[in-house]
Amino acid sequence: MPIGYKTFTVVSAIAVCTALTACAPRNPEMGAQNVDQAQYNRDLAVCQQQAASSFSLGNAVTDCMRARGYRVM
Repeated sequence: MPIGYKTFTVVSAIAVCTALTACAPRNPEMGAQNVDQAQYNRDLAVCQQQAASSFSLGNAVTDCMRARGYRVM
């Protein structure tokens, strides 16, 4: 049984929105820590730059921040 045009359009729109949401850059949510804000901003910028230049199936920024010793929620 073929699917209708309207069903196909709705499913396609949901798929596109989901894909775009997954690609949206996000800052990792940090737990309450005694962190120097300037150092955090530098680390975050480095991690975002590394994530932009690499392919990762997970959240590369979060992984990078964890590797730098931050507790990511």
